[in-house]
Amino acid sequence: MQRERRGGTAALLAWISVVCAVLIPSQGAAGPEAWASLQTGRALQAVDRDPIAAASVYEALLDNLADDDPLRGEVLYWLGRARFDAGDPVRARSALLRAATHPKVRPRARSFLGWMALEERRINTLPHTENFEAGIGALVRGWGRGAEDDLGVAAGRGTGATAAWRVSVADGEEDFIAVALAPGAGPLEHIDLRLRAEGFEALMTIVVVDDEDRRWVSAEPQRIPTGGWTDLRIDTASLVGGAPAGPLQLNPNRARRVEIVDVTAYHSRMRGEHWVFIEELSLR
Repeated sequence: MQRERRGGTAALLAWISVVCAVLIPSQGAAGPEAWASLQTGRALQAVDRDPIAAASVYEALLDNLADDDPLRGEVLYWLGRARFDAGDPVRARSALLRAATHPKVRPRARSFLGWMALEERRINTLPHTENFEAGIGALVRGWGRGAEDDLGVAAGRGTGATAAWRVSVADGEEDFIAVALAPGAGPLEHIDLRLRAEGFEALMTIVVVDDEDRRWVSAEPQRIPTGGWTDLRIDTASLVGGAPAGPLQLNPNRARRVEIVDVTAYHSRMRGEHWVFIEELSLR
């Protein structure tokens, strides 16, 4: 009985929201009716757990919002979230990419797109090696800065392929790429990287994030010069962080994400665009 009542409420709220959306003028900024419809859609997602009904509300609302309406980006963002919750990641990505073209919503849309990509590409078993012969593999472009096409695959010097990461170094700004680990992938004890920079020297830190979102960081930035390749080995037992919220040392079985962070802006006077190439990434 409770399930029937809950479903009936969801259907009624969806119907009311669609009616409100239809009544919204198609020109000009969104009025209170549009905001009410948006909040109803969010309630359908959060309270009634009905993402399909919520998506219907958002779609009807979008049909009646002008292209330049400031609410449009917000609705697209929540449409993407609803489609994802409904098990439709392809259409979710489409809506979120459109949402990311709206400046006020862009950080949230990029963040959720990044999280989706990490989940889709996560590594299920350790040890694991990426040599980028078949593409970018598990690597995901960070979502705080730049654009998704800043990360790709380039021909290596000699044989093979490399991951190619374009970084725009600006005052007080860092950037990152990441891979995710599935629960039960195995203990993460060593991170091996082969890198080189192009344009000017890069400085990197390695971050491991555990299953409670605590961050464990390499103690010193690693210098990646231009020219030849630099081999890095990071033992996760040497990472610092976690305290005071947690233990002083990372539990290698609880590692869920590895971030390669460009911190050049904090340690160098060089500014502008440079490239970081990764020939191999090994986690074990």
